Amino acid sequence: MPYVGKGKNGTNSEGWLRDKDYYWKEVMDKYPESISKANKQKIELGFSPINDKQFREHFPQFNIKELNNDTLIHHHIGGGGQAVAVPSKLHPGSGGIHNAEKEAGIWGSDSQYAELLEKYLNK
Repeated sequence: MPYVGKGKNGTNSEGWLRDKDYYWKEVMDKYPESISKANKQKIELGFSPINDKQFREHFPQFNIKELNNDTLIHHHIGGGGQAVAVPSKLHPGSGGIHNAEKEAGIWGSDSQYAELLEKYLNK
């Protein structure tokens, strides 16, 4: 996700763009074969897609029975600039996956890049 700047609207706490529509457009552009017609319609209407059969065929790591047809959330890995789709059952908000990332020591790993970009923006 692009860096926008700390404290800007539509960003996470590090300043990276937080925009599901942007994220899913990028996925559709880069991996169009992974998006079913139904999921494409959801995305075009501003909704998040689901972990459907077509998505799982291209991303087999999501082929877990309990996560099938779950809504997919765009998640900023470690609160940074890289985002990935995560089934909503694994992304309950401020806990869940975020706590696991903090325990693994990856939370805030993009901070140094955000700080450099912030300095560049403020020149």
